[in-house]
Amino acid sequence: MRRTGLVLLFFVLLAAGCGGSAGVRRSAPPKLPHALAVQWAREASAVAAAAQANDGCRAQQLARSLAEQVAQRSASVPSRLRTPLLSSVTTLEAGIACVHVVQPKQPAGPPAKGPKGKPPKHGGGPPHGPGPMGADH
Repeated sequence: MRRTGLVLLFFVLLAAGCGGSAGVRRSAPPKLPHALAVQWAREASAVAAAAQANDGCRAQQLARSLAEQVAQRSASVPSRLRTPLLSSVTTLEAGIACVHVVQPKQPAGPPAKGPKGKPPKHGGGPPHGPGPMGADH
């Protein structure tokens, strides 16, 4: 899940870069609202945690939700970050596999019982024809 780590790093850097710098006054580019960046970083962390726990179905569900949120709020994302962010969450969602593990079926009921309530014996009956030494031993 190396890709998950890279996306998580992207969100952490994005969240860290969303604050203001005190004292320096320049024409500031539009910034992603800090609360939104923190929310998406938390959700990316949840995706990573589910993937590390080998819960691909949960990780995929969380990644899909994150991708939908980012797409819906893309107007809040500065234009220089919008394309890489949308690409990252789409790649993340596509890179997670949900594999359902099929458990082996259990026997339908208790084993068959022979006469006297005991399981039937296999190979303990009379021989079927002459054995290796012939019929007259």
